[in-house]
Amino acid sequence: MGAGFSALYRMVRGRRWTLVVLLAVWAVFVVLSLPRLRPVNDLFQALPADPQVQRFREVLGSAPGADRLMVGFTAREGTPVDSAIAASDRFVHAVRQGPLADRLVQVDNTPDPQWFDAAVEVALADLPAFADTAALTRLTTLDDAGLDSLMNAVRARLLSPGGMVQERLVLGDPAHLLGGHLRALRARSDLGGVDGSSGVLLDRSGTTAVVLLRPRPALPDTALDHLVDALRVRMTAACGGGVEAEVFGPAAIARANNLRVAADSRLTTAVSVVLFVLLLLLGFYRKWSMPLLVLLPAAFGLLNALAVLAWVAPAVSAIALGVSATLLGIALDYALHHFTHLRHGRDAERTVRDIAQPLLLGSATTVLAFLALRTLGSPLLRDLGLMAALMLASAALFTLVVLPHVPVRWAGPAPARHTQTPPAAWRRRAAAWSPLVVLVVTVLLWPFVDRVRFEDDPERLSYMPASMRDLRDRLFGAGGDLRTVFIVTEAADEEQARTAAGRAVERLRHAGPAPFVTLVSPTDLLPSAQARQQARMRWTRTLQGLDTAAFRQRFDRAADRAGFAPGAFAPLLHALAGAPAAPVDSATRALLEEGAVTRTPDGRVRCLALARVRPGDEDRVRALLDGSGSEVLHRGLLGDRLKALVGDDLQRILWTTALLVFAALLLTYGRIEPAVITFLPMLLSWVWILGLCGLFDIPFNMVNVLVCTFIFGLGDDYCLFTSSGILNRYRDGSDDLPAIRAGVVLSVASTVIGTGVLLFARHPALRSIALLSVVGMLCILVISLTVQPVLYRWLITGRAARGRLPFTLRTLLISLFAFVYFLAGCLVQLAVLPLVALAPIPRETKRRVFGRSLMLFTRSLVYVMVNVRKDVQDFRPALRQGPAVLIANHASFVDILVMLMVHPRTLMMTNRWVWNSPFFGAFVRFTGFVRSEDDIATNTARVADAVRRGWSLVVFPEGTRSRDGRIGRFHKGAFHIAQQLQLPIVPVLLHGVGHAMAKGDAMLKDTTITMRTLPAVQPDDPRFPQEPLKDRTRAIAGWFKKEHEALCTAIETPSFFRRQLVRAYTYKGPVLEWYVRIKTRIDARLDDRIHALLPRTGDIVDLGCGYGPLTYLLHWSAPGRRLLGVDHDADKVAVAGHGLLRGPHLRFEQADLRSYDPPAADAYLLKDVLHYLPTARQEALLAHCAGALRPGGVIVVRDGFTGDAQRHARTRWTERFSTGLGFNKATAPLTFMARHDLERMATTHGLRLEWVDDGSITSNALAALYKPA
Repeated sequence: MGAGFSALYRMVRGRRWTLVVLLAVWAVFVVLSLPRLRPVNDLFQALPADPQVQRFREVLGSAPGADRLMVGFTAREGTPVDSAIAASDRFVHAVRQGPLADRLVQVDNTPDPQWFDAAVEVALADLPAFADTAALTRLTTLDDAGLDSLMNAVRARLLSPGGMVQERLVLGDPAHLLGGHLRALRARSDLGGVDGSSGVLLDRSGTTAVVLLRPRPALPDTALDHLVDALRVRMTAACGGGVEAEVFGPAAIARANNLRVAADSRLTTAVSVVLFVLLLLLGFYRKWSMPLLVLLPAAFGLLNALAVLAWVAPAVSAIALGVSATLLGIALDYALHHFTHLRHGRDAERTVRDIAQPLLLGSATTVLAFLALRTLGSPLLRDLGLMAALMLASAALFTLVVLPHVPVRWAGPAPARHTQTPPAAWRRRAAAWSPLVVLVVTVLLWPFVDRVRFEDDPERLSYMPASMRDLRDRLFGAGGDLRTVFIVTEAADEEQARTAAGRAVERLRHAGPAPFVTLVSPTDLLPSAQARQQARMRWTRTLQGLDTAAFRQRFDRAADRAGFAPGAFAPLLHALAGAPAAPVDSATRALLEEGAVTRTPDGRVRCLALARVRPGDEDRVRALLDGSGSEVLHRGLLGDRLKALVGDDLQRILWTTALLVFAALLLTYGRIEPAVITFLPMLLSWVWILGLCGLFDIPFNMVNVLVCTFIFGLGDDYCLFTSSGILNRYRDGSDDLPAIRAGVVLSVASTVIGTGVLLFARHPALRSIALLSVVGMLCILVISLTVQPVLYRWLITGRAARGRLPFTLRTLLISLFAFVYFLAGCLVQLAVLPLVALAPIPRETKRRVFGRSLMLFTRSLVYVMVNVRKDVQDFRPALRQGPAVLIANHASFVDILVMLMVHPRTLMMTNRWVWNSPFFGAFVRFTGFVRSEDDIATNTARVADAVRRGWSLVVFPEGTRSRDGRIGRFHKGAFHIAQQLQLPIVPVLLHGVGHAMAKGDAMLKDTTITMRTLPAVQPDDPRFPQEPLKDRTRAIAGWFKKEHEALCTAIETPSFFRRQLVRAYTYKGPVLEWYVRIKTRIDARLDDRIHALLPRTGDIVDLGCGYGPLTYLLHWSAPGRRLLGVDHDADKVAVAGHGLLRGPHLRFEQADLRSYDPPAADAYLLKDVLHYLPTARQEALLAHCAGALRPGGVIVVRDGFTGDAQRHARTRWTERFSTGLGFNKATAPLTFMARHDLERMATTHGLRLEWVDDGSITSNALAALYKPA
């Protein structure tokens, strides 16, 4: 990645006018696109697109008065309500007479007479369906005096002040047969908290005059916004002294949210920019132009995202646009890393190359994490996910493509590296204590993770001014007041729906005690045919036994005596006569059923009844209607569903982003170890965040759930850059960590500023993000700067600093298994020891039983280590003649296991640590091991006793383990015992045990353990002097070392060290690691041949060494060689020079072979390098090597030679592949020489040419050119 963007930088650097043209075209695109955006401000945008939520939204939208606006004029304390009523009258007059009247279908501050009259007419037209049978019974039992009294009461009502208004009702129902029905009609207004009994609309307290407004259907959002703004102007104008006005309703709430989001966005953006400028100017860069430059990628990303959204999804959530202010802090991260690296390196091209991979990877994972929001149900989060992905991807590309070409002049020299790191003492204390602190905090916060609360009230995500909230509480009650319950009944046709709804309502009304305060249903106004029929039957039963004709005559005479005209009471008398009901016309039906009876999109009919219940009675209503066919909906159910959905979405976003980030890390690093180390801080930080949220009761909701995306999206940027800096230092020694730390801290500061300023916002959805995101960013900063370096130091960098190979997951598990197996075996031996000791058998038998047990245990332990191959020629044949003193070289703890696994009757001379070990000290003492700290006479006596019992003694004459594999000085103790007891000495050569597990290292590495037993040295062996003991010891030691050196020479070839080489190049990049892994496997035979051709001592120059894998193999195979690796690629030389297990006789140098003259040497190696040089330079380089070659030296050449066209074509293809991928750099066309050219040059310079090996597939061949001694 870095090489590609570096090449793009070089290409554009000479054609910067192309950037100007492209940016101009982009600016035109933005200007044309932005007007297409249509912000949508809807509370339900924040809710998931769940069927239950959508159904609640649909029911709420179709409810009577769902789109209604309510303007309240409230009289302040001490002001009469008449002032509020007068203000409402002025407001109604202004609206009705002004241009707003065209946008409204209803403007009333008095009860709607049209609706009430229609309801009364329907009831009077079908009086038997609505009459109260008890009132009917009272009417039919009246005598003439009672009828006269009734007529006088009717006359009095008609002569009252409201008599003219109620004339139709009073004459149609003189006996109050519709009393119950009229009470139900008045309950409809109570559902809205409005009382119209006084002739004007007031709230229940009687201090607020209410105006009801209905916008025309299908008005666009912009028109509704303008309507609300215009209403506010007229409300203010209508108010007099002591009166306050406010508007409430869906359109008003949406407008308030829109204005609040816009104001909060302006405020938070301004505050974040100011704070950010101060941070950059005063805190870090101290350069006036830097704040503007740092904002460029974020501004480009934001504008580009909005422009693309204008074409892809123009109807975008307004809250999502407001949250975009938080994304500025994230987008600034890229520019901060760029300028921080540039400030340290002062090289734009190198800066691009260094930051391209972590920046692109971090951006890709962040973009993927935000795109994961598209899988959620919330339209708001889906819009935000798309916008964030577009913005951050655009900002990242701008940072890598455009920003490097922006000229920046730095004052003064680059900051010194040591000034960017804390003092060494502080670093040591932090390294020692930070893991413990992180562990303790994690353990303390873990119990609070399950206490995280999910917000269950969607209204809390919406903004409502205090005055609007006060009006809502006056009309509908505060949170602890009555609750609204929707009773939804759907059926295939209207009659079925009315029948089912009527049954449900009657079930509630007949439940005792009543679970509601008020209940209205469309079946109260227009009952179903079945309900009408049942009511008629009740009417008929009540009239049974009554002479209706005689009663009508009596009623007419009473009316006549009271002065009423004939037919004045026709509706009642016709009903008594059994006249059929008049049908309800469609206009009246539409007026009465508006919103209560509707058709669903699938053609079904829905009846909607509303009940006002006390808190807690919602579940009782639901239980009563269970199985009735009607559905009960209320805000509590919505809250429970939202709580479950938020939890599900939180889990989904966590798993999705976590898997995306981890997969990206795994693909980038190519190994699970750095992926886990990089991912672990994000995981721990999320535990901290959940724990802190549970501890301080910070709730999650559908908006701040995107903080999960912040943590796994932006958090991986910090971890990636930290890992990149640590691994780059491990790879080639480059130290970018100061710049990375500065960039990470600045990035966290910018993100905290970008999201933390939302604390100044008043919109609850925006404020809910601030605290959670700030806590999250600080958590991941602390953990990434502490946990990551510690883990890398434990597993990789700390071991490398001590000259040890790094741990991998495989070696860690194998080492842990071996340790656990060893520990378990020791515990088993300790458990068996008392049983053996108490057994009623001779002591010698006990020792032999335990000795065999110890042999079997150590043998099983050695052979269970499957990663270690065994090539064992043991010493059992040497002990067939009797006991002996066994001596072996000592390089590892594994030596002890290897020597004890061979024979059941072998004692060992151990030191005090083994003798007193709590794990194996007891059975060591029981078996009779000898302690080296005791005097020689005591030990000789102990060994003499053991020899008489048939036991042999194992001694490591060096006395301690060797750190570098070289055999140290032999002590005389073993040789003294052998001489005193006249025992043969059996030398045992051990090889590979030090490679398997070195001294002071717990890693069990892949290798081969070899055991060779030399012929026994008899007490009278003439090859070695008998006296003095010092000379005998020296002679045997010299022979032992010579034989061991011969064994090492035979075994230690490049093939033997291949696995060590792969481990040495692990964590230096997946491409390089796999190149070394595959290349060494393919060239294993070739590398061994080259090793055999080169001298084992002297100066050797490897020309074109690349990353140095073969150079290291040759160095390890013969430590006496003084090797110099040369390559023209400075990056490869840096990697090679920073390799592990590099001895003092190996060094690397960067030089261009087109002009480089190598120093004098005993051998030159030119492997796969000559074809990168022109023909003339090939001959000149070989000529110089021939001249500088010392007598008896050799030049080893391996290259592709022309001749066989088919084989050579394959060679050319492989070289083009490696150079095309950029793995090898070619500055000129590839030039391959012919075999006869090499033969000619050898003859010219007096060298003897020997063709050693030919490739079987390609034209590559190996040749050796010898110089006479």
